[in-house]
Amino acid sequence: MFGKLISSAIKVATLPLDAANAAQDIAFGGSGSKSSRTKDDFNPLGDLERLRDKVADAAEEIDD
Repeated sequence: MFGKLISSAIKVATLPLDAANAAQDIAFGGSGSKSSRTKDDFNPLGDLERLRDKVADAAEEIDD
């Protein structure tokens, strides 16, 4: 339960990252979807989003 709460807090706190990455993806011809935002290896915002997801997943594992 505690890990899930931390994971949710991390995701809520980083919503501006998602919005900025989606806007950038759309501006450069992408769809703005999560897969479109994170597939490019040269997108620093996509890298941050993938890092955030890994940290949030690790926080959820606290409950196990």
